[in-house]
Amino acid sequence: MNRRGFGFVTPSVGGEDVFIPPSGIGGAMHGDRVRVHYWPSPKGLEGEVYTVLERRLSKVVGILRRVRGSCWLEADDLRLRTPMQVVGEIPSGIRAGIEVVATIREYPKRAGDAPQVEILERLGPKGVAQVEVEKIKLIEGIEEAFPSAVLEEAEELDVHINRQLWRTYEDLRGLDFATIDPSDARDHDDALFAEELGSNGFRVLIAIADVAHYVAPDGAIDREAQLRGFSIYLPDRAIPMLPPKLSTHVCSLIPDHDRLTLGVEVSLSPDGVIRKHRFVRAVIRSRARLTYDGVAHALGLSKQAEPQRQASYMVERVRVLMNLAMRLRERRLKRGSMDLDIPEAKIRLDPSSGEPLDSFQSRKDPGIAQAYNMVEEFMLLANEVVARDFVDGALPTIYRVHGAPDPKKLETFATTAAAFGFHFDPEAAERPKELAKFIKALSGSPQAPVLHMLLLRAMQQAQYDVHNIGHYGLASKAYLHFTSPIRRYPDLLVHREVHALLASKVLPSRRVRDTLKLHAVQSSRLERRAMSVEREVVDLYRAIIMRAHVGQTFEATVSGISPKGFYCTISTPYVEAFCPVAELGDDYYDYAESGLSWVGRRCGRSFTLGDRLVIRIEDVSIAQRQIVAVPEGQLSRTQLRSGKKPERSHRSKKPARPSRVPKKRHR
Repeated sequence: MNRRGFGFVTPSVGGEDVFIPPSGIGGAMHGDRVRVHYWPSPKGLEGEVYTVLERRLSKVVGILRRVRGSCWLEADDLRLRTPMQVVGEIPSGIRAGIEVVATIREYPKRAGDAPQVEILERLGPKGVAQVEVEKIKLIEGIEEAFPSAVLEEAEELDVHINRQLWRTYEDLRGLDFATIDPSDARDHDDALFAEELGSNGFRVLIAIADVAHYVAPDGAIDREAQLRGFSIYLPDRAIPMLPPKLSTHVCSLIPDHDRLTLGVEVSLSPDGVIRKHRFVRAVIRSRARLTYDGVAHALGLSKQAEPQRQASYMVERVRVLMNLAMRLRERRLKRGSMDLDIPEAKIRLDPSSGEPLDSFQSRKDPGIAQAYNMVEEFMLLANEVVARDFVDGALPTIYRVHGAPDPKKLETFATTAAAFGFHFDPEAAERPKELAKFIKALSGSPQAPVLHMLLLRAMQQAQYDVHNIGHYGLASKAYLHFTSPIRRYPDLLVHREVHALLASKVLPSRRVRDTLKLHAVQSSRLERRAMSVEREVVDLYRAIIMRAHVGQTFEATVSGISPKGFYCTISTPYVEAFCPVAELGDDYYDYAESGLSWVGRRCGRSFTLGDRLVIRIEDVSIAQRQIVAVPEGQLSRTQLRSGKKPERSHRSKKPARPSRVPKKRHR
């Protein structure tokens, strides 16, 4: 739903979205599963809601209002019908203007109807991290606690490895498997073992937790996993797809514990060419829980990384993994796989209060990044090997697909690259190998981070589908997700299919493909929801951090240009601030046709992608997750209207602004 009253419906079998005008919404609300009538229109498919099949939301969050003796709830989520009529008794201590949680008692039946809600409880003070995170969860309809039926089914699971299992699972407990994850990892669903065979190359085993053995199709755990789709990772905790008994215990490859796994054994030549492979059901016992820091330090990749005794003890085994990973990576990049360096923010929290203390760039240390890439290579290897088997056997499954970029977006990117002095051929970029060459040419240049981000925005979003179109970004003809069944439902489905293959079970292809198609569409939607929640929570924490820095100056890089201003990235703390051009009080600014800069009419000052400058934090909006700034030495128009006099910047000898304030703001 859009706040203006119209909406879009995504067909459950995939395909083009259907536009629903306000007159066709009926009693539907944002997130509902509906049946629609639709028809072609000049702008695409258009339709109307025929009936509501399933309601998504049961709880809402908002502010209690009183109007002429009646109580109404003003929902925080502007995609919902608001205001909502409050019914029932209001708990004591709750008054108008307070943020509350309510449950929907009666849904709208037709257009114009207001939902009826009952107030449950006071949510808590605005701006507190835990309260704001709870609001995000409620808005997205995320329930953290598992239903009792799911927990009961998990408790009743037989986790003993009996004689029956030993007949179908190999005993690989004698091999030096190890998990390698971040130091704060909440689950460990993959373990690695590799050995060098001299002139015969390498042998590697990629063991993945055998979740499918414990999660029966259409059981309580399985149905809940379908609804969740993905684990959601927040700075302070994970909201798992599977109940804790499975996600953090039985299916987590904890050191010195026997665990059931389903994986692949791959034999490779000395230069990393796959010679043969096989699926392996095995019982393993991980030797150690290694960290990226520990691996980087043990291999001498980083002096700043935190040392780990277990990594030092297993350094020779880890060295074999790194040598093989480097060969795999070299071959992958050579075929045209893209290597975009997109930094991510990581939040440090106060252990007692849970409030954010700092935001920093993850994997900034090259050595730690190399350790991360080492593990990533083996996950990519396993995913590709499994996908090729399904393609070769013409077997139905869910692929992870990534289409070629939109030609128009590539042309726009070519214009941007040219402005920075880089030649980019949009037609050649239709081939992943040519685009990979361009990315390599950017390596080391100051503009590389900005161009990497712009190129990522020009790409299509990867998704799940039963039709294999390949993966453009990886330059792979066939790719799927197999390596994380603890936290991704599509991986669990692929595991079930591999088990069926090993048991020589064949299901009717048509029926399987139709079911998988529904799962693929739903998984793509739930993945976007999980990513949105994770991103919004991080943005929330970054905004809370910057509340204490209002009025302070920071060095920053212009990282984005929009029709309303420009974005600047601060490295310490690692946050992004927005500079609205309407607030710049020293000149009229015009949006350049190239879309790369804002240029002042009189003074000629410009703000261009990649520029380094000093900005001053003016305001922080927790509700909008936005940090607002202006270039140092300038007064915002709000300050000018309040009569504040301009001051000279301590970094510049020029006046902050001319004495006369222009009336027209900007185009």
